[in-house]
Amino acid sequence: MPTTVSEEAATTDRYEVLRRIGAGGMGVVYEAEDKERGTKVALKTINDPNVEKVYQLKREFRALADLSHPNLVALYDLVVADEACFFTMELLDGHDLLDFVSPKFSSDGLDLGSQPTVNAPPPSAPSHEPITGEGLTADSAED
Repeated sequence: MPTTVSEEAATTDRYEVLRRIGAGGMGVVYEAEDKERGTKVALKTINDPNVEKVYQLKREFRALADLSHPNLVALYDLVVADEACFFTMELLDGHDLLDFVSPKFSSDGLDLGSQPTVNAPPPSAPSHEPITGEGLTADSAED
């Protein structure tokens, strides 16, 4: 059975682990205080940090670190030390997916009563005329 990085191992001079947020196949994610930035961050660790898994984490971090988009979390720091290997990223407040897809129970098994609703605006009419294909020929499609 894989061992998980403990909160103590993930705590460094700069980062203080506050709580466990969740876990997956690769490792555990914690909420941590970044003492240098003065903010809370998400800290993603890996289970059983061997050479291949450390390389995989480094590759994931490097591939995503330079991406910037409102729908992506920002990545901050990659830390590789003898006792732990992790990277830090933007911490977002949100809901567990199971809270929205489970009809009655949250991810921790508590009865929620009624299911939360998502208020989406009604679809609007397109602002352009639809393409009907009239007037298109094989010659004009190649232009």
